[in-house]
Formats: sequence, C-alpha cells, structure tokens
Amino acid sequence: MDMLIFILYHQYLIFSPAAGIFHSSQLRSSPDTHHPYMLEDPDWRTFFWSSLPSGQPQEDEDTLPLAKALVSALCDLLFCPDFTVAANKKSGPDRAEDLQSIDSCEYIWEAGVGFAYSPPHVPAHDANRTEILKLLMACFSETIYIQPVGDALIPNRWIEYFSSSDNRHALPLFTSLLNVICSYDPVGMGLPYNHLIFTDSREALVEAALQVLVVVLDHDTNNSTEEDTQPNMDNLFINYLSRVHREEDFYFILRGFTKLLNNPLQQTYLPNSTKKIQFHQELLIFFWKTCDYKARVGLMHIGCVFTASEWRAEFWVRLNKPYTAVPMDIPVFSGTHADLMIIIFHKIITTGHQRLQPLFDCLLTILVNVSPYLKTLSMVASTKLLHFLEAFSTPWFLFSSPNNHHLVFFLLEIFNNIIQYQFDGNSNLVYTIIRKRHVFQDRVICVPLAL
Repeated sequence: MDMLIFILYHQYLIFSPAAGIFHSSQLRSSPDTHHPYMLEDPDWRTFFWSSLPSGQPQEDEDTLPLAKALVSALCDLLFCPDFTVAANKKSGPDRAEDLQSIDSCEYIWEAGVGFAYSPPHVPAHDANRTEILKLLMACFSETIYIQPVGDALIPNRWIEYFSSSDNRHALPLFTSLLNVICSYDPVGMGLPYNHLIFTDSREALVEAALQVLVVVLDHDTNNSTEEDTQPNMDNLFINYLSRVHREEDFYFILRGFTKLLNNPLQQTYLPNSTKKIQFHQELLIFFWKTCDYKARVGLMHIGCVFTASEWRAEFWVRLNKPYTAVPMDIPVFSGTHADLMIIIFHKIITTGHQRLQPLFDCLLTILVNVSPYLKTLSMVASTKLLHFLEAFSTPWFLFSSPNNHHLVFFLLEIFNNIIQYQFDGNSNLVYTIIRKRHVFQDRVICVPLAL
C-alpha cells in the first residue's frame, strides 16, 4: 500500500475532473508537466478495484478493493497526529495513537461549523494536507478518462466511496474543508505588501480543499447506467451541507464567502499592495453549489411545515392572512400565505430533484384539502395551479407512470372546491381558467378516454 501511494503521488493530475477546473498552482509552476497515464489504461482501472493481496483465502465479498483501501489510508493520513494535525496527547512509544482508532472529530482542522476549538497553525501540516488532497484529486479524476454511455455518466466509484457512510472520516473531512475555506483571510493584518514578506502556507490548502469539495458536491449518483446494478450510496457531503442550520454557522459561511469573493475587487492606493487570491473560479462554483442545495432544502422545510399542519382546519383558515415578503428563491408576489404555499409547492415540483416525485400526490392532496378555505388567490398562485394542470395533462407525463392521471383528478377537485365554496373572492383564478380553457377542452376531457 505504501508503494501504491508513492506511485500515485508522483502522478497526480494538474487539473481536477470537475468541469476542467485547473489546479492553478501546479499549472503555474510546471506548465510543461505531462498528464499522467495510469488512469487512462482500463487495465489499471480494473487493478484498483481488484482485491487486496492476502496470504489467506477469502471470499470475494469479504475482500477490500485496492481503491477503497487507498482512499481509507489517505483519509486516515489527513487526521494523523504530528503529520497533518497537532497531537492531543504527549508523544512517546507508550502514548502513540493508532490511526484506525482515533476519533477524527477531535482533530478538525479549523474552528467554525460544528467545531469551536481553533488548533495551532503549523505550516508543515498545511503542506502535508495539501499534498494528500492533491493525491485524492488524482484518484477522483477517473471520470475524465471514461467515455459516457449514452446520456448518462458512469458513476465515479472513488468519489462514491469517499462521500459515503463507509468512510468514517466523512463528517470531520467535510467540516475541516469547509472551515478551512471560510476562515481563510488572504489579507491578514492588512499591512501593505505583507504577502511579499511572509509565506502564506494556507492558500494552497484552501485551493485544494475547494477543488475537492466542488468535485465531491458535483458528483450525482443518479446518472448511473442501467448496467450498473450496485446501489447508489448517498453523498454525505451534500447531506451535511444541506443540514447546516444554526445562525452562527450561516454567518460564518457568509462572512467567509464575502471576504474571499471581495478580495479580487479590492482597490488600494498602493499598487499590488494587497494579496489577490487565484482560486476565485472554484470559489464561485462552491458558492453556487452552496446556494443551490440550501435553497432546495429551505423550500422543502417550509413544505414540511404545511404537510405537518395538514389536518388542522384552523391552520388553513389562517393561511388567508396577508403575507409579508422575505428573501426567498420564489417569484415576487403580493398575496396571502396560501399563495405562498402554492408557489412553494410549484417550486418543489417543477424544479426539485426527481427523487421528490413520490411526494407529488402528497402535496396535491394537501392543496385539495385546503382548497375550500382559499378565499382570495393571487394571479401568480392562480397561474401556478393552471401550470400544474398543463404539465400533468400532457400525454408523455400521463403515460410515463400508471398513477400519474391521479394528479389531474386532484387538480380538477381543487378547482371545483374553490369555485363551489369561494367563488366570490377568486376572480383571478376564474379569469385564469377562462384564459386557459383550451387546456380543459383539448387535454383534460380526453384523460378519462385515454385511460
């Protein structure tokens, strides 16, 4: 295993597999470096996923592939006392810690999300972390050497294992990478030209951490081919990012993004007196990923509130109270909390993940139950309801699943309830129905006949 790590270490890539993001530090220092050839050879790819050599015969299902053993060893090294982290215990042969048994959550690299203690800054540790992260990037680069099959990409098993629950360091790794990025201050004390006097050992680590996070967060296991019979493992890095909820954690992340994104834009009276970061492209991608996952989960949390209160009629009556707008990734509208509920459900259904499709029945059932209480729908909410009908009554959607026609019936029941019980105050919905009457004439009438 030590020899395998040594071979890979000297062949790691100068660019990452995530959309061609170049490793700028290596590209600047060695522009003529040849690309490695190990992962280009299919035989090598097979070799990494073969079993570890053992002196005793073992069953195939009990053996550990070389790739998993390599990733596990590298993750252990990222929390190795006196190599990549400061030791919590005194050194000595009687007090040496076993890498397989230490609790890596006690060795998170930097204070921030989920960790309050700020460990001592050792430049040698930063350098070792950076090299190991680069080696992990070399392992993750297998995707760029594999031809896609049709419209689907073959899952990257390296990233799949790295971000799964089988990696016992997944949580401390995510926290360490995130905290190192968001706590990095390229300006420091603000002294002019300080970056020309003092060596910054943290910048290379932040750049490598950004690239690893971007690659892992970009890994979508739902693009697997039909031939791949292995079950997809959940990406814990995406899960952890979407579960950040404490106010102080949000402030820490936002402050880090603001500080780093503003760095290239800072202007001073002295030319080149302030250090400029070189990883702003990776930072923008990570910022986009963070906003994307947090926005999805935020809307789902609001949807869950409506779902949990679905059985209380008093709650539905209070939805007719005016809504005061707050910053949210939804269209701007003026209306009630009932309008907000419809718009959020529309956002979840139309732009959410495909795994949310089993919830469509539940969300529309909630709208059916609340529809008799909706006194005044806004034009935006009325348009969203009609858009549901247009989308769910298309032939390709109706025939894509045996139960999809139920969604059309739910929507018709919603319209009937509103018109029957709250006709006077819902002129916007009536107008929208009249304007979209061709949907009822051309599609909805044909649904029972087609089914």
